[in-house]
Amino acid sequence: MLSQLSSGEILKLQQDKIKKQDEMLDEFHGLLKSAKRSNQEIQNEIKIHTPWLENLEKQMDSTQGRMKRAQNKLNQYFEKSSNGCLMTTICIEVVLMLIIIMAL
Repeated sequence: MLSQLSSGEILKLQQDKIKKQDEMLDEFHGLLKSAKRSNQEIQNEIKIHTPWLENLEKQMDSTQGRMKRAQNKLNQYFEKSSNGCLMTTICIEVVLMLIIIMAL
């Protein structure tokens, strides 16, 4: 096909291909610039939110520690309460048995 074309026509085809490649490169360059702007915006958002997230993490750690202490206190209370209830029940049963024995 190229052998049938004149050198002027071949030159024109090459120039058209180069022009098309230049247009594609320009479009690609525009996409890269857009991606770069998006990346910079994301980085700015991360810089803004990182201190907030670090503070939130510290607060969560603190809250978790307080929750563990409160859970331990509740467990101790329930252990004491169940022992206290058991002792109260035993005392009441002993008193009732004494009353029954005295009544006989």
